Amino acid sequence: MAKKSMILNLAKVLFAFIFLMGCSESEESKPVEDEELFFEFTLDGISYRSAIKIADLVPQGGFEYLADPSQGMNFMFYNFFSGPLAVTFSNNCGTSPGRDCLYFEFHLNEEAKVGVFKKVTNYAMAVNGQTYVTGYNGPNVNPEPEDLTTSIEITKFDEVNNIMEGVVNAQFYKDVDPSAKVYNLKGKFRVSIYKG
Repeated sequence: MAKKSMILNLAKVLFAFIFLMGCSESEESKPVEDEELFFEFTLDGISYRSAIKIADLVPQGGFEYLADPSQGMNFMFYNFFSGPLAVTFSNNCGTSPGRDCLYFEFHLNEEAKVGVFKKVTNYAMAVNGQTYVTGYNGPNVNPEPEDLTTSIEITKFDEVNNIMEGVVNAQFYKDVDPSAKVYNLKGKFRVSIYKG
C-alpha cells in the first residue's frame, strides 16, 4: 500500500513538472504584437525610457502612428540597407513617462547580426535639449581629451518578426563643456528591422 502511494505521488509530481514546463514555454512565445519597441538607458545616474507599442506602428516600419501630426515623429528602427540604428522620440517632450526628448543614432559599420560590435560610429545624441558628443569640443585642454567609444551587443536579430534587441555602452562629453567630464551611458533596446 505504501509502495502504491509512493508511485502515485511520484506520478503526480512528474505530471505537475510536465505541466509547468508546458506553461513556461507558452509564456515565452507570447505574440510579438503585445510587446513594445523601447530604448532605456542610464546617463549620469539618471534613467530614461521611451517605448512604442508594436501594435501602434505604421505597417512595415519602426515608426509610431500619430493621430496628431503636431506631436512630432517617433521611431525606433534599424535600417537594413544603410546601416543606422536610430531612435528618435519627440512628442510630449519631457512631460510624460516614456516621452522624453531623445535623439540617438548609431552606425554599426557592417551588416547587423547577433554579436558584439566594438567599433560603432556615433557622433552625438540629444536628451531633453542637451547635446552630448563623442569628440571633445570645449576650450583647448592640454593634452586634448581623446574621442570616446561606443559598443553594441546585438542579442537577438529576428528577421521573421522584424525585431532586433541588444545592449549599448557609450561614453560622451557634454557639448561645449569646459570640464571635459565623461558621461557613461549604459542601455538596452528593442527596435524594428526596417528593410525598405
